[in-house]
Amino acid sequence: MRTRVLKLRTAQAVPDLLRNRDNILDLLPDSMEEVTVRDAEYHSDSRERWVENNQMATERNLNAHQRVIDEVARQLDDRAVILELAGGVGFDADLFLRRTDQFSCYILSELSPSMLEYARENNHLLAEKPVVLCCLDANQILIGDSQVDVVYTVAALHHFPHLDKSVREMDRVLKPGGRIVFGIEPNFFWMQTLTRLRPVYRKLFPAKAHSAADEVADGFVMSDFARIASLTGWELEKVLPGWFFTGFAHYGLETIFRVFRLRRRLRLPRAIERLLLLADKGVLRLPFSRPFAWHYTAVFRKPELAS
Repeated sequence: MRTRVLKLRTAQAVPDLLRNRDNILDLLPDSMEEVTVRDAEYHSDSRERWVENNQMATERNLNAHQRVIDEVARQLDDRAVILELAGGVGFDADLFLRRTDQFSCYILSELSPSMLEYARENNHLLAEKPVVLCCLDANQILIGDSQVDVVYTVAALHHFPHLDKSVREMDRVLKPGGRIVFGIEPNFFWMQTLTRLRPVYRKLFPAKAHSAADEVADGFVMSDFARIASLTGWELEKVLPGWFFTGFAHYGLETIFRVFRLRRRLRLPRAIERLLLLADKGVLRLPFSRPFAWHYTAVFRKPELAS
C-alpha cells in the first residue's frame, strides 16, 4: 500500500514529526534550485539501481560508510534525535539502525518522496523503530530551532548548491553541544581531475544519465572544513582522510566496466580490498599524503551555551 504524503508548511517540532511517522512528511519549501530538482529526479529514477551503481556492497564502500556511522553513533543517549540529510534509499540509516538503539528519533530525509517510499518498502527497520521519513531541502530545513542532537550527511554535501546557507540551517536546528558529521566528501583535487577528463570519457563511454549536481560540484580541500567551522562557530574535532590506493582501484574498475560495456561491474576479492584498505591506512597517516586522499569525513561539535 502506497504511503501517504502529508504536506506541512511550517517548521515542526520533533514530537509532532513522530506523531505523524506513518506518513511521508513533505517539508519542502515552495521553490527550490533547479539543479536540486533535477538531481532529485535523477536519483529517484535510479533508486532500484542505487546500491549496484554505487558499488555499495563492496568491502571498500562498506568500510567507508561504517566509519561514518561510527562517528554518528558515538556518545548518544536514549533521548538523541538524529537528522540524516540526503539519505538516499536508506543505506546509511540501515547501518545506523542495526548498530544502536540509543536514540529517540531518527529523521531520514530526502528530496523525493518516492525515494523515501522505496526505502521504507525495502527496510522493515524503518517501520519498526522511531524513524520519521521527511522530504527536506538543506537550504531551508523546516524543523524548529535546537531540535536535533546529530546532523549528518554522506557523500552529499558537495551537492548542496548554497553550502553556507545549508550549514547555517544545520546550525539552527542543532542543539548546543550537538555534533555534525560530513561523511565521504570528495577531494577537490581528484574531483577536478575527473572533471577535466569528462570530454574524453563522454566520447569513449556509452551515454548514461548522470547527477546534475555532480556536474557542477567542486569537492573539498581540508582547509574548507576549517572555513565551515569559522563560519558557524563549530569546533572541528577531526578530519578523517579515506582511500588512496583503494580510490585508484575503485575508479579503475568503473572505467573498465564502462569502456568494455560489461553487463556487471567487476568485483575485487574481499581479501584484496582489505589489503588495499590496510595500505591506505598506513599511507594516509603521513601528513604529506592527506591532501591526496580520495575523500574526507569531517566531524564537528557545536559549542555548549555559555553559563
